[in-house]
Amino acid sequence: MIARILVGAAMAYLFVGLALFPRWTVDDAYITYRYAENLARHGEFVFNVGEDPVEGYTGVLLPVVVAGAVAAGADADSASKVVGSACAIAMVLLLYFAARTAGVRAWIAGAAALVFAATPSVLTHALGGLETMLFAALVLASVWTLARAIDEPASDTRLAGSLVALLLTCLARPEGAALAAPSLAALA
Repeated sequence: MIARILVGAAMAYLFVGLALFPRWTVDDAYITYRYAENLARHGEFVFNVGEDPVEGYTGVLLPVVVAGAVAAGADADSASKVVGSACAIAMVLLLYFAARTAGVRAWIAGAAALVFAATPSVLTHALGGLETMLFAALVLASVWTLARAIDEPASDTRLAGSLVALLLTCLARPEGAALAAPSLAALA
């Protein structure tokens, strides 16, 4: 019961914080937006349409996700902030479930989720427009799904979930490969 209250408080804090936090965008996010908009509007994953491709983004996942939102009529900045906010909220639950999978007592896992949610940099990164929260959520998802796949090695569903999480982590930021390599070795 205490764990549910703590996780609920963490979620409530994030919802209120995300609604009230000052709106701003990290300047580098506009580079990602340009790639996303050119992909959505012109079908070219480039900074300048008609020119040779130059990689100016950190990871491919966020620009592709934002491009999908832009193609559906959304604003790139708003779409990126929705992704960051959703990932911050997901991390509260991922942190709780990962801690429980590791054998941490429920109330301690709930307290950890609340401490995470109350960390000021969470709101900054969720609303800054970059892939920081997306990458962090995918790292945590990868670790959690890896632990579950190792606990039950005969489960194809858990193995597939772990592999998908690792792939997305690699697409979110190049250093995702630093997590994927030992994770794949552990799964093997």
